[in-house]
Amino acid sequence: MVLRPGPDVSNTEVFDMDNDSANGALGFREQDVLDITDADNVLTFLGDEQDSVGLQGGWTQRTDPYPGFVEYTLGLATVRIDNEIEDITVSLT
Repeated sequence: MVLRPGPDVSNTEVFDMDNDSANGALGFREQDVLDITDADNVLTFLGDEQDSVGLQGGWTQRTDPYPGFVEYTLGLATVRIDNEIEDITVSLT
C-alpha cells in the first residue's frame, strides 16, 4: 500500500502500517500534516522495517524525540516515525 496526502484525509493522528507487508507513506509536506491532523499538528507513523516514510521540505530531525520514535519538525508540524521504520527519506523539494 502507498499512502499519499490528499483532501480526503482529515483529523488523523496515526497511520498504522504495521501489518507484515511493505507499505509506504510518500511526499508529506508541512501543509499536508497541518491539513490532516487536529490542532496538535502531530502525525505519527507506526510500522516496521518493511515500511517507508517520505517527507518533503525543510524538515529538521529533533534531538529529543518522543521515546520510541524519530521526530521531524517543520514550522508548526511534527511527524513521529516509529523507530522500527528504517527507510526514511527527507527531500527538500
